[in-house]
Amino acid sequence: MNNEISLVRGVNGHLGNNLVRLLLKEGKNVKASVRNPKNKEAFEGLNCEHVRADIMDRASLKKAFKGVTNLYAVGANFSMWAKNPKKEIYENNVQGTQNVFDIAKECGVKNIVYVSSVASLDFTKLPANVDNGYNKDRRN
Repeated sequence: MNNEISLVRGVNGHLGNNLVRLLLKEGKNVKASVRNPKNKEAFEGLNCEHVRADIMDRASLKKAFKGVTNLYAVGANFSMWAKNPKKEIYENNVQGTQNVFDIAKECGVKNIVYVSSVASLDFTKLPANVDNGYNKDRRN
């Protein structure tokens, strides 16, 4: 019997939602998380545990990561139309990512897969958007 539990963060996104479906198809034990549990649409057709995990709320992460072996951190807080992109996108994701890693370590998570798309944007000019281009040190 497989005692491993995989938690996928960002199930309301394309990558996270498809990853959960793949893991379930492979017979894995999965927890699916979103920041807002009222977003039921993300869980349609997913026969797994649903949990709330907000990267800025360490208590919610600790509760969600309990018993988790494998963490797939594939969701980020991102909006091309943020009113305060430095705070809402950059600071939120930098501190949020640190929270994820800190709490995962504290909870004994053994494996972490971290995917970031926000790092590809050029934040030397704010707001960061497609017109600014991509972060030159992330092109390779």
